[in-house]
Amino acid sequence: MKTFEDRINRLKKYEQQTSTTMLVLSLAYIVLYAIEVIPTGLNEVALNFILIFSNIIWVTFIIDLIIRTYLAPNRIQYLLKHPIDVLSVVLPAFRALRALRIITAGQWLLTRGSHLAVGRTATAIVIGAGLLAFVGALAFWRCRKTVLLE
Repeated sequence: MKTFEDRINRLKKYEQQTSTTMLVLSLAYIVLYAIEVIPTGLNEVALNFILIFSNIIWVTFIIDLIIRTYLAPNRIQYLLKHPIDVLSVVLPAFRALRALRIITAGQWLLTRGSHLAVGRTATAIVIGAGLLAFVGALAFWRCRKTVLLE
């Protein structure tokens, strides 16, 4: 049986090994979501292709959350401390919120190896706020588009 410290170390190691990949997938998801929402004139085949890749990324997020929860020393507490991850995999309307993980991943990438990272933290906050505004605008556009079609 694994000790508490062993489980924490395994979780940290997993997160370190996957953080860049998950960051890239989050960015890819935002791009695919934007292409899906913003009228681009793409044909149905291209839009279906985008939808398939978006769903593959979403399934990857689900698998990642399952693995991180399994590795966590206290699984319920871990899920409670990561509500955005849980919402983004459980409710389709919140999938784009998974991109908020970029803020923490970006913060980690910007501040890695630095003892005094105030400027880098500010940069991460500005990038995160801009990203949140962009995802919010996409969600608004999608809702508006849905209401107009009905």
